[in-house]
Amino acid sequence: MKINKNIYFVRIILGFVIILPFMVNAQTPLETFCAGNDVSGYKKLPNFTQFGISSDIGPINACTNDSKLSTDVNVKFLTKGTVFDKVEWIYEPAASLTDPSSIAKDLATPDINKDYIGKHPYSAGNYTIIALAYKGTEKYKVCRTFTVNYSPTPKVNFKGCPGEIPSVTIPLDPKNVAEEYIISWSDGKKQTLTNPTLPITVTHPYDPLAKGNISVEGWVGGLSCPSQRNIFSPQANNPVFINRLETKNSGTEADIAFTNFITDRAYVVEMSEDDGLGAYKWIEVAKDAKNGSISLSGNMKSGKNYCFRINSKDDCGNNSYSNTVCSISLYAAQKSSSEATITWNNPSSSTGSFQGSLNREVIEGCSNSNCITPIPLRTKPTNTLDETKLECDQKYKYQINYQYSEPNGKVIIVSPELILDPRTAVITLKPSDVVNVGFMVNDEETIQLFVENTDSRNYTFFRSDVTNSDFVKIGTSGTNNFDDIDLIPNSGSYCYKYQYTDACDVTSEISPEFCTVYLDGDGNRIYWSPYSFPKEVVTNSSPVEYFVEVYDSNLGSFVAYKRTDETALNISDLIKNSNESSIKFRIQARQYISGDGFNTFFISTYSNVFVLNVPPAVFTPTAFTPNFDSENDIFTPHLRFVSEIQLIVYDRWGGILFESDDITKGWDGTESDHITPAPVGNYAYQLKGVSEAGESFNMKGTIMLIR
Repeated sequence: MKINKNIYFVRIILGFVIILPFMVNAQTPLETFCAGNDVSGYKKLPNFTQFGISSDIGPINACTNDSKLSTDVNVKFLTKGTVFDKVEWIYEPAASLTDPSSIAKDLATPDINKDYIGKHPYSAGNYTIIALAYKGTEKYKVCRTFTVNYSPTPKVNFKGCPGEIPSVTIPLDPKNVAEEYIISWSDGKKQTLTNPTLPITVTHPYDPLAKGNISVEGWVGGLSCPSQRNIFSPQANNPVFINRLETKNSGTEADIAFTNFITDRAYVVEMSEDDGLGAYKWIEVAKDAKNGSISLSGNMKSGKNYCFRINSKDDCGNNSYSNTVCSISLYAAQKSSSEATITWNNPSSSTGSFQGSLNREVIEGCSNSNCITPIPLRTKPTNTLDETKLECDQKYKYQINYQYSEPNGKVIIVSPELILDPRTAVITLKPSDVVNVGFMVNDEETIQLFVENTDSRNYTFFRSDVTNSDFVKIGTSGTNNFDDIDLIPNSGSYCYKYQYTDACDVTSEISPEFCTVYLDGDGNRIYWSPYSFPKEVVTNSSPVEYFVEVYDSNLGSFVAYKRTDETALNISDLIKNSNESSIKFRIQARQYISGDGFNTFFISTYSNVFVLNVPPAVFTPTAFTPNFDSENDIFTPHLRFVSEIQLIVYDRWGGILFESDDITKGWDGTESDHITPAPVGNYAYQLKGVSEAGESFNMKGTIMLIR
C-alpha cells in the first residue's frame, strides 16, 4: 500500500502528544518483559494458541471518531481448561517493568468457562495489554499489542453554484488523515480517493441542485474505522446555524457558536436590540466570525437584550441569514435584605416549547452541601422567582440555561450571571408596604400606625400636621406599629412617613405619605377628608366605603348611622330629633386594595371623633293673660339644652320691669314693684343664656300683655 506522507506526519504528532505509544529503536523494558523469561520470575507461556489474549468479546483493533473519542477494549484470557489461582490485567504498563509488583493491576473475573475477562477504555494510540497468571509458585505472563485508531471528520470545502460543475476540495489539514475518502454525490454516485496527496479537488459533472446532500467520510486503520460524515446541502444559499449564545458581564459581551460553516471563511454578524415584538433593526457588529465561534464586546449596553444573526454570503455571491437568536437577562428587585424578586425576559426568537433551568448558587456563606439549586423552567410564562429567605451572611449567584429546538437543531441560550449580595443592598430598598393610620377604636386621642409587614425591621416614623408641613421624626419602633399620642385630635389631618432598617442594617428610602381621615362639620352638615393610599404602593383598589357612626350614650359605644360613598353628609334630622345637647361622630373608612408584592385584602381605619353641639332650643309665647285663671298667667320661655338663663322685660321707655336668672321663674305682668298690674300692651324682652354645650346666646323679642 502506498504510504500517505500526510498521514504519517500527523500520526507521529498524535503519538507523542496525546497517547505516548511505545515506538523507539532500542528495546524498551516493556518489550524485554514481554519477550521471554525475566529476573522478576514471570515466565512466558510457550504456546500462544493454548494460552493467549483473545478478542472474543470485543475488537482488539478499536476505533474512535469525533462522536466517540474513546472506546472500551474488551479482552479475555483463554485458559484452555487450565485452572489458575489468580489472573491480573495490566492495562497501562509503566515505562519500566523490572518490578511488576509495583504496577497497578486489575483482578480478572472468570467466566463460566474459567476464562478471565476484562475491559478498559482507551483513546487513540498504540498499546500493550498484559495478563499475569498465577498457579502455585509459578507466575506467567502474556502480552498483546493493539491499536486504537482515531478517524476525525474530514475538513472539506464544497462549491456548487447554479450553472457550474460542483466540486469538493479536501485541503491539507491536521484532521485530514484518512487512508481513504468516500465522496457520496447527491445524484447517488460515489467516488473513492485512496491515499490522495492533499490538497485535492474533485469535480462531478451534474446538476448541483439535484435533490439530496453531498457527504464525505474518511477511513483509517486499514480501512476498518470510519469517520463521521461531513454533509453539505448542494444549494447556492447554505446558511450557518447559531446553536449557542452566551452573554456575559451584565449583557455587554456575547459569545456566539455556530455550525454549518466553511473552514476559514469570514462571516458577518448582525445585531438588533430585542424589543420583545420581533421588530428588529439590524446593524453590523463584526465581519470576522470564523470556524464556528466569535466573541463580541463594545456594542452592547448593560441590562439590555439583543438578538443576533449571521450573514452567510456564499461563494456564489448569494446572501442568506442564519436563524435569529436573542439573549436572556436577569434582573433583581430587592425589597429588603431577605426579600427579592428575580425576573427575566423570554427571548423573542424562541417561539416553540423549550426547557431549561435557573441555577441558584450560594457562592459565599454556604454551610451545607445544598449550595447549588437548579430550578426547572418548563413554560414561558414562568419568568419570576420570589426569594423570601435571603441570609445576610450569604451571597447569591443566578444564571439561566435555556434550550429550544428549531428545524436545523437545538439552540442554547445562557444568560449573564446575576450576583445578589443582601449586605451591600446594590438595589435601593424602596418602602412598598401599606401603612394603616387612624385613631384607635377605644382611644380618641391616639393615632396608631401599623405597617403591613411582619419581617424583622426597625422603623423610624415621621409626621407632618396643620402646624408643621415638614415631616419631622416622632419616634422609632422595633415592631411594625407605633402609637402617636403627641397630637391635637381635632386640629386637622395628620400625615406620616416611615423608613426602615432591615436585618442586614440596610436603611431604606423614606416612604410615601399616609394620612388620617379628618372629620369636621358646621351647621347641619359633617364632612371629612378622603381615604387614599399612595400610587407608588397601591396599584389597584376598590371604591372607598364610608360608614358614619354616632355615639350612643345608652350603649356607651358608637353605632352605625349611614353608609355613603361621598365625603359629606347632611345631619339635620339628627339635630332636630336629638335628645342630647351634643352629638359625637366618627368615620370608618373601608377599602379593598392590592399592590406590587401583596395580594388583595380588606383594610379599614377610623377618623378623629367630632362633637357637634346641638343649638339650644328657646321657645317664647307671643302673648300672655295674667288674669289669675291659672292659664297662661306667667310669661316664661320654654327652654331646651340650656344650663343658664337671664330674662329681662322692659317698659315702653326702656326701664326694667322684670329681671330674673332663675330658669323656673317668669314675669307675672306687674310693674317693677311686683304689685301694680302693668297696662295692656307690647313689652320688649331679652334672653341671655348659656347652652348645655357651653355656648352663649342672646335673644330679643316682644310679648303682648292681654287682660
